[in-house]
Amino acid sequence: MDIEERLEELKRSFKDDIANLVAKNAELEARNQESDKKISELRQLVEGKNGGRIDNDESDDKIWMNTNAYTFLYTSPMCSGPFIAGVTTCLLQYIVFSLFLLDLLNTTSIPPGVAALVRVCQAIAILIAFVVESDMLLALRAIFYCEGFVEMIVDFDDDFNPRKFYFGNTLMGMQGLLGKFVAFLLIIFADNVFDLLLNFTAVMFVSELDEIVFLLSANGYVGKKAEFLAKKIQRTKFPQRPPKGIMRYMHLFLYGLTMVVAFIAFAIIARQQDSQESLADFVKVQFGDEVDPTLGLFSGCYEKQLNDGWNARVRYVQTQTDRGKGNFEYCLDDGLQTWVFAKVQSETACTGNFALQSAEERSTSFDLLDAKGDQWLLGTGNPIGEFQLGEIDPSRFEIECGNISVEGGTANAPEELCPIMTIDADAVGFSGSRDWSRTFVLLENVNTEAVQYYQRPVFIGDFPGTEGYEVLFFAGRRWALASAKQLLAEDGDPFNRDEVISLFQTSTFWLLELSAEALSYLSEDVNQGNDRGTPLGLQWYNARHADGVAFPFADISRPVDASFRCGKCNGRNNPCLYEGICQDDGTCNCRHGASGKLCEIKPLGDGVCNPFFNTAPDEYDGGDCCVATCSKTSCGVGAMDFAFSQSLTRNGTGFQHCTDPSMVPLTILLDTEIELVQGGTFFESYTVEVMCEGGARAPLRVALDPYIEGKLNETLYVDDKTGSCLLSFTGIQSFSGLSISYQIVDGSDSSAEMLLMNETKNISVDGRFTLPTLYSRCLKETLVGVIDPNHLYTGSYQDEAFAWLSNEAPMYPDCSSNQDYLIQRFAMVALNTAEEAPKSWISSSDHCLWSRVTCDGSRVVELTYDGNTNGGLGGSLANEFTLLRHLERLEIFGNNFILGTIPAEISELTALTALIFQANQRTGTIPSGIFELTALEEISMAGNALSGTLTPALGYLNSLSVLTLYRNFIVGTIPSEVGKLSFLQSLDLGINGLVGTIPSEIGRLTSLTVLGLNINGLSESIPSQISSLTSLQTLYLFSNFLTGALSSEIGSLSSLTDLWLYNNTLSGTVCTEIGKLTDLEQLFMDNNAFTGTIPSEVGNMSSLIWLSLPDNALSGNLPSEIGELSALTALWLHDNGFSGTYKNAFTGTIPSEVGKLSALKQLYLQNNALSGTVLPSEIGNLSSLEEMVLFQNALSGTICSEVGKVLSLKILQLNTNSITGSIPSEIGNLSALSFLSIYDNAISGTICSEIGRLSNLTSLFLNTNAIKETIPSEIGSLKALAFLSLYDNAFSGTLPSEVGTMTALRDFWSYNNALSGTLPSQVGTMTSLRTLHLNNNVLSGTLCSEIGSLSSLSELFLHNNAMSGAVPSEVGSLSALTALYLYNNTFSGTLSSLIGNLKNLIALGLHENAINGSLPTTIGLLDDLVYLNVRDNLLNETVPSEIGLLTNLQFLIMDGNNLESPLPSEILQLTNLNQLALSGNRFSEEEVNDAMAALGLF
Repeated sequence: MDIEERLEELKRSFKDDIANLVAKNAELEARNQESDKKISELRQLVEGKNGGRIDNDESDDKIWMNTNAYTFLYTSPMCSGPFIAGVTTCLLQYIVFSLFLLDLLNTTSIPPGVAALVRVCQAIAILIAFVVESDMLLALRAIFYCEGFVEMIVDFDDDFNPRKFYFGNTLMGMQGLLGKFVAFLLIIFADNVFDLLLNFTAVMFVSELDEIVFLLSANGYVGKKAEFLAKKIQRTKFPQRPPKGIMRYMHLFLYGLTMVVAFIAFAIIARQQDSQESLADFVKVQFGDEVDPTLGLFSGCYEKQLNDGWNARVRYVQTQTDRGKGNFEYCLDDGLQTWVFAKVQSETACTGNFALQSAEERSTSFDLLDAKGDQWLLGTGNPIGEFQLGEIDPSRFEIECGNISVEGGTANAPEELCPIMTIDADAVGFSGSRDWSRTFVLLENVNTEAVQYYQRPVFIGDFPGTEGYEVLFFAGRRWALASAKQLLAEDGDPFNRDEVISLFQTSTFWLLELSAEALSYLSEDVNQGNDRGTPLGLQWYNARHADGVAFPFADISRPVDASFRCGKCNGRNNPCLYEGICQDDGTCNCRHGASGKLCEIKPLGDGVCNPFFNTAPDEYDGGDCCVATCSKTSCGVGAMDFAFSQSLTRNGTGFQHCTDPSMVPLTILLDTEIELVQGGTFFESYTVEVMCEGGARAPLRVALDPYIEGKLNETLYVDDKTGSCLLSFTGIQSFSGLSISYQIVDGSDSSAEMLLMNETKNISVDGRFTLPTLYSRCLKETLVGVIDPNHLYTGSYQDEAFAWLSNEAPMYPDCSSNQDYLIQRFAMVALNTAEEAPKSWISSSDHCLWSRVTCDGSRVVELTYDGNTNGGLGGSLANEFTLLRHLERLEIFGNNFILGTIPAEISELTALTALIFQANQRTGTIPSGIFELTALEEISMAGNALSGTLTPALGYLNSLSVLTLYRNFIVGTIPSEVGKLSFLQSLDLGINGLVGTIPSEIGRLTSLTVLGLNINGLSESIPSQISSLTSLQTLYLFSNFLTGALSSEIGSLSSLTDLWLYNNTLSGTVCTEIGKLTDLEQLFMDNNAFTGTIPSEVGNMSSLIWLSLPDNALSGNLPSEIGELSALTALWLHDNGFSGTYKNAFTGTIPSEVGKLSALKQLYLQNNALSGTVLPSEIGNLSSLEEMVLFQNALSGTICSEVGKVLSLKILQLNTNSITGSIPSEIGNLSALSFLSIYDNAISGTICSEIGRLSNLTSLFLNTNAIKETIPSEIGSLKALAFLSLYDNAFSGTLPSEVGTMTALRDFWSYNNALSGTLPSQVGTMTSLRTLHLNNNVLSGTLCSEIGSLSSLSELFLHNNAMSGAVPSEVGSLSALTALYLYNNTFSGTLSSLIGNLKNLIALGLHENAINGSLPTTIGLLDDLVYLNVRDNLLNETVPSEIGLLTNLQFLIMDGNNLESPLPSEILQLTNLNQLALSGNRFSEEEVNDAMAALGLF
């Protein structure tokens, strides 16, 4: 845009602005003219109001404008901010004052009296309300004076007009008047100074709210416009222009008149309060007697008594009786400011002579009714409980508090009061030490007027009892029942009605002077709801007397079954009962045997069945109509006139009208036949009788006509589960020809189910027969359809279970509501009975509490029969388990005597989730119905004898998570449908006869964690799909015929913890991918055909605990990475050493990294080709090592001393290597060592004495080395040693006597050494010794007699030594000896005959000694002897014939002696001989040859 265009635009804009200014100026001129016109009009108006002129005096006597929110209403435009503030303030004041007013008028009343100080404060508050609060006065002045009109017209222009002025001031004046009225009410309604000040302050605050809003506006809190207007009003003032004449003072007159009216009203109210006329004239009190029963005596009406004086309170005094003067008064003394109650009127009640006080202190209370909602306290401070206080209208005083008229009644009982009280017939009545009356009549004086007590009539028993009359009277709160004897003084006559009447008319308050136990019974408390003027319908209680209390308590814990009803009949509302007829005089003519005033006493239980009362409400005539419920001796006698389908010629005993539904039918079926025999005579009748409980009850006794033949029946109704009954037949004459057969049936002849209990046929003579016990009816009804009725009363296990359940205590009063529970209970008992379980397993307690049962609520959901802990069961599995419809888990395992197959009914348990039949003797196949239980999550049938195959239906169990069938006889292949079990987590089919391949579909079971197919006949390779089982933790494939290599995909099984592949024919190398199994804990691959070396990746298997690779064809060095297996506890790389197809042949040294395996407990490297140092020094780091087995290698060097650091070591086997040097003394540190084997090495030196510290050593093998010098005496410290092998060394010196302390030693081998000296006698203390091999040494001296103490010795080898002397006879004590070798010594003397005691001897070698004499004849006692060698001795007598008794002898060597002929013929009995040597004796050649020929030894 160029400059010219811009200038043109500015010109146009300037012209427009000039035009606008001109227009606004014209508008202002018009408004000024209008203002002038209005001023003129207002001036004229004001002149009219002020007497026709305007005072233009410019005097300084001016007034300011009103500074309150009402001024906004006529100085600001409507709907402006200031105007709205004014309106809001006005509305708020009016609303608050209205709410005050409504609350006062609706919820509060003028107090009946106030204290002097409060009265003074009220007067002052009224005065202040008129002096301080001036809104009303200002509004009146403004309305009457109209001051400031002109100034306001000038200052406020259009915002002011007269109508708004009058409206605003009128609202302000009315607000002031309303505020003063509310303030006046709040002041006179206040009964204390605090409430007065609080209420007055609240009203003053609301009244000043208009000034407060104005000040807030002036300070800018309400808006800019309101601030501007408020400040303008504060600056505005105008001259006073009061009107002439009386109008000048009109506002003061009206204001003063209002104040005078307020004070006049105040004076009137104060006068009324001082007169106490507003208080209730009568009040009614009901005391609770639960804490102090005497308080009930003071319940009733109280009358107001005025007291003189300013501030005096009234007193209320009891009006209803002269026998006590209970009174209420107000106490304002000694710090007590509350209402109190005294039992006796007294001038000093407030000094502590009161019985009760209100818990609320009220310094301003003048009205007793203020305390009606208070808690009242005894003098002890305890609350009394109930306390009711209410005002009585004077017009109703006589009705509420006067004597009750017998003719008129009460407000609650307007009809005539009943003159006769009788106890309801259905109630037991009063009982105790006396026979209390059931009927009471009015007690009347000589004028036939009813005696009253506490404004109620007194009743007396209709006849005197043993202690005189019984009295029924009211005692203020409750009705009481007592005997006159207890109520009267000791000299009173309880049989005299006049004395009883006098008692209730005396003026003394005798109720507080009664002796203990005077009152026997008390009614419930009487109140407005149940007060009928008499004790009709009240509940009664036993009276309870307490020490120190003059009146008894009503013991609500001991109620009495007694309720009164009116005993006078009428045709309207009190008729005679049981069809009795009410007569004109109010008495009843009773029928049906009833008695009593109203025929209320029923003839129940008298032993006679009365049809009218044979109903359920009357308990079937009190039980008279049924045998089980009738209790009299006359029960049923003569009541039967028809039985067994025939009319009886004479009435019998029975209960043909028994209709009690609780009874059960028992039917007797008779089949009679009569055939007169020759010589028989006519007889009239025979008797059928049923007696129960030893004759205590007789359900039936009838005489029947014998000539009525055929099938007869009679149904008896007896108590449920009736037992102990006898059926007898009497009067049958044996010659009559009468034959009776009977059946006892559970049920009636009309019932659908009749259960035969027992029967007997062809009774022809008198006899008695025991009847079975009836089973519970409700149980039979409940279990209908559950149990086959044909099983009942048969003795089957179902019958036993039913009987047990029937005999239980009556725990199930309503069987139908417990049907499911009872069915389950029957099933549980049947299971226990069929399985021959101990009786203690079932009890009367809830079966959900039985130790083998788990319930969900009341439903059996788990059942466990664990034979491992509960003892194995026998019998069979009852089919009743199918009744447990809610069963979710069934476990029966460890019971080797539960036989049979798995029942097909198992398919009915549709809720079953777990089926465990484990370790039983189940046979047969798996029922096909199991595969229909689609809710099954677990099947465990391991350890049975199940056979058959696995069917494809297995795939239907799509919820299955556990399938365990190991240790059975299942054959065939694994069905491919197993791959459909997508939720399967554990599959264990081990130890069966499965063949074929592992199906590849098994790879679909991605949730599988356990797969056990071990010990079967599975063949071919492991399917590669198994690598898909990434959740698999346990894989057991051992002991099958699997072949092929271990796939490298094995590394995909990242969750695997257990891999057991041993005892197969797997080949190839151990793949390096196996190192990916970082979670693997156990790896068993032994006894396969793996070749190659152990891959170094095995070191990555950080979780490995057990590594077992023996009996393969592995070779090479042990990888050093094996030291990274920090969790390893067992390292098995050995070869078993047996001849087999594959053997490991590891070479090289034992890597030092083995020392890093701190958790290692077992190190097995035997039978390999390991070389180098026998033990690396790092072996000392293996602090957990317990077993180290390194024998049969090529290890060399010495045993390092670091071995002494392996303190956990228990087994150390280093034998059959090339170890040299001596045994390190540090070996003595191995205190846990129990097995030490270092034999077959090149160990030299001596046995260190430290070896004696191995206190736990049980086996020590040091043989076949080059150890020399003596055996250390410290060896005797090895008290636990059982095997000691020292042979084939170079030991010398004597055998230390300390060996005698090795009492646990069983085998001692020290032959082929150079031991010398004698055999120490201490050897006799080695009582556990079984073998003693000391041959091939240079021992000398005699064989000690202590050798005979070794009673367990079976082998004694002392040959090839230099021992001498006689063989001690104590050798004959070695009864366990099987081999005795003493040859090649210089033993002499004769053999003791005690040698015949060696009954177990098999070999006896005594040759090459100097033994003389003959063989003892007892040699023939050695029945088991096989080898006998006495060659080269000095035997010189004949061979005893007893030699022929050694029939098991195979070797008899006696050459080189001087034995005499003849050779005994008994020698020919030795038919088992393989060698007979007799040369070098004095036998003839002929006899020797004959013997040899006879024995076939040529």
